[in-house]
Amino acid sequence: MKTYSAVVKPFADVLIALIALIALSPLLILVTMALAIQNKGNPFFAHPRAGKDAKLFRVIKFRTMTNARDREGRLLADRDRLTALGKTVRKLSIDELPQLLNILRGEMSLVGPRPLVPEYLPYYSAHHARRHDVKPGVTGLAQVSGRNRVPFSRRFDLDVEYVDNVSARLDLTILWRTVLAVFRPSDITMGNDLKAIDDVGVTRGLPDHYFHRTPEPTRAPRVWVVNHYASAKSESGNSGRHYSLARCLLSSGWKTTVIAATTQHPSGRQLFPGFALTRRADDNGVDRLWVWSNSYRSGVTRLVGMVVFTLGVLFRPNTRGLERPDVVIGSTVHLLGAWAGARLAKRYRVPFVYEVRDIWPETLVDLGALRENGMLARAIKSFSLSLAKRASLVLSPLPGLGRYLSENGVSTPFVWIANGTDPSLAAEGLPAEPRDDSGFTFMYLGAHGRANALDTLLAAFDRACELMPSTDLRFRLVGAGPLRDSLIEAAQKLPYGERIRFEERIPRSEVIDRARQSDCLVVNLRDRPIYKYGISLNKLFDYMLAGRPIIIGSSAFNDPVKDAGAGITVPADDVEALAEAMVHVVRLNNKDRDEMGSRAREHVLTEYSYQVLASKLSASLDRLITS
Repeated sequence: MKTYSAVVKPFADVLIALIALIALSPLLILVTMALAIQNKGNPFFAHPRAGKDAKLFRVIKFRTMTNARDREGRLLADRDRLTALGKTVRKLSIDELPQLLNILRGEMSLVGPRPLVPEYLPYYSAHHARRHDVKPGVTGLAQVSGRNRVPFSRRFDLDVEYVDNVSARLDLTILWRTVLAVFRPSDITMGNDLKAIDDVGVTRGLPDHYFHRTPEPTRAPRVWVVNHYASAKSESGNSGRHYSLARCLLSSGWKTTVIAATTQHPSGRQLFPGFALTRRADDNGVDRLWVWSNSYRSGVTRLVGMVVFTLGVLFRPNTRGLERPDVVIGSTVHLLGAWAGARLAKRYRVPFVYEVRDIWPETLVDLGALRENGMLARAIKSFSLSLAKRASLVLSPLPGLGRYLSENGVSTPFVWIANGTDPSLAAEGLPAEPRDDSGFTFMYLGAHGRANALDTLLAAFDRACELMPSTDLRFRLVGAGPLRDSLIEAAQKLPYGERIRFEERIPRSEVIDRARQSDCLVVNLRDRPIYKYGISLNKLFDYMLAGRPIIIGSSAFNDPVKDAGAGITVPADDVEALAEAMVHVVRLNNKDRDEMGSRAREHVLTEYSYQVLASKLSASLDRLITS
């Protein structure tokens, strides 16, 4: 091997370097010109390095950094002086090619320990100093054994191993592995990164600019939320779940972009005059993107709107200009919107979070809209479960959804983020009217649809009036929905129907004050199997914030009213039980009713305010982007 090291290797170095310079001359000329233009001057950089027997020479490299300095005249950190072109040149190891000239000058070899700065010399151990027994190389055993992330002790051990085992076979192996490494470029190691891998203390002799770093501006992480019906006060007067969470996420360091349709739910009308594919706005710190979708009145046109919205979300020009997401949440009501979120997450290579607001198709099956084992129901369930399986996290306001996922073979992590309320709503809107002491008012606020079981509440109220004929009981229903007209007609036919009053839908900002005009708030649910996975009624949390006793007819998995000691829970859809609960609350004294209301308000502020829920969501998102 002495013949190889003394004769063959030096000759081969010069011959290969000469051939390489000729073969690579077009690339070298192109890079030289590009760097000369970018650096506005000399594209080359010569720096002292320790060579064979620790003698100093000047290694030639392409200049990939500027000479930028701070206000005190100190060179900025290496990473801060690295140019965009320079970073590419370094990653592909093109910056090392001028060292072919060092080979022709006899200062370097193609293969050998890398030449390092002379500041390291005083800190080598006697064993590691042997790396200078041979000429330094353009590439070496340490470089192809982990490149930039190998600790210094291991690098120097590999250098000494090369010195002890130099051979033609070893050199050819290192050259081949170097070629492969060029096509698997790694991060560039410098400055503070060097400190992280210096386990022998050689970097303590480096100048300060290697470690001085200009502070890098921190970028707040951003989450995109895709939900067809996401609302906000700016367009509808109602603060929806996603807008409220987004506002509160700001205090946890997260920014939010909410992507919704230009139609309002449930009316199906357009929110904006005229036509535009998208509309953008900053809504109190929440970035809003509205994607055009058709207006709807019937189920068919609503389905068309779902498809139109989904295609609009995935149409690349519509999301161009948005700040890149770190996480994408795809939220139901409908599955196509959630799927669009999954596609966006894949496009940007970020975690996808699947938010399940309603369980499909079981909700439709319970409503009688689908057959349980029908082909369409099975297809919808398969689609929903596939979204859950591909997600990094599943969110839901339903506390039992984790059990549902387990029952269906989905192991994706689950986090319960309930619906909630905004404490500031209690201070907004018109002043609350004083309650009329001459009578007792029950009140319902919310949608008038099939799932709301208002026919049962009407019958229960009428029965309560029958049980207490001499008491002035009143029932006010506030809201809108497809069954409102038929409910008014049904109420008029009841014996005590004249005590029932239907009032128009009001903005969310007025809900709490309107609810405070009541003596007791009521809500009822159908007795459906789907509720075994829990409920999270927006109206229930608003009721609690209003500070009034609550009667709820529910057989659901969870019971916030019972948890808070805020009222009375009876079986779902039970007319007699609801009527008896109404009578019981009327007969309570004011002190007991006020205590129920106080407990309701305290519980919702502690457990269900959007600030509390956003903190929980933020912690989950933080874990996603750091895992």
